[in-house]
Amino acid sequence: MWAGLCLPPRVQLSRHLAPLATALAALRAEAVSWAVKRTPSLEMAEEIVQQSLLRAMAYLPQLRNPQRLRPWFYQILRHVLADELQRQQRWVVVDEVAPDRLITDTQDDTPTCARILRVLEQLPVEAAALLRAADLQAQPVKILAERLGLTPNATSVRLYRARQALRRQLAVTCGSTSYQACQNCDCPE
Repeated sequence: MWAGLCLPPRVQLSRHLAPLATALAALRAEAVSWAVKRTPSLEMAEEIVQQSLLRAMAYLPQLRNPQRLRPWFYQILRHVLADELQRQQRWVVVDEVAPDRLITDTQDDTPTCARILRVLEQLPVEAAALLRAADLQAQPVKILAERLGLTPNATSVRLYRARQALRRQLAVTCGSTSYQACQNCDCPE
C-alpha cells in the first residue's frame, strides 16, 4: 500500500490522511529521479527521498491544501537535499593541496590553510573558539550548546554570526569568502 515506504511506529495516519499518504508515496519514483540528478549516487538520492518522505508523513496533518501536496513535498525534498549536501561539504578532503601549504591547528590534526588560522585570531575570542570547535574539530552544535549553557538554537545563531564575521574578514584579508576556498588557496602565506 505504501509503495516501499517504511513508516516509523510513531507516525499514525487518520482515515482522511491515508489517501494523501498514498499519493505522497506514489511520488517516490519521480522524486528519486529528480534527486539522482542532484546527488553523486543513486543510494544518496534514495536516502534523501526516504528522509523527505518520512518528514512529509510526520507533517502531513499540517498540510493546509491537499491540492498542493506535490509542491509541498518537493519543498521538503529540496530542504533535505540542501541540508545533506551542506553536511557533506563540511567534510571536504584536501588531498590536492601541497603539504607545505598546510599547517595543523594545535587542537586538531585537520589540515588548514595558514591564513585562516590567523584570520580566526582577528575575530572576537568567543567567535573564534566557537568556529574552532564547530568547524575545525567538528563538534556537534548540541554538545557546544551544553558547554556554553545555551539552547542549540542560540548556539546555531552564534555560530552563523561567527561564520559571517569570518567570511567578512577573509574577504578583507585575502579576497576569499569560504573555508573551502582557503583549503585550496594559492595565497603566498
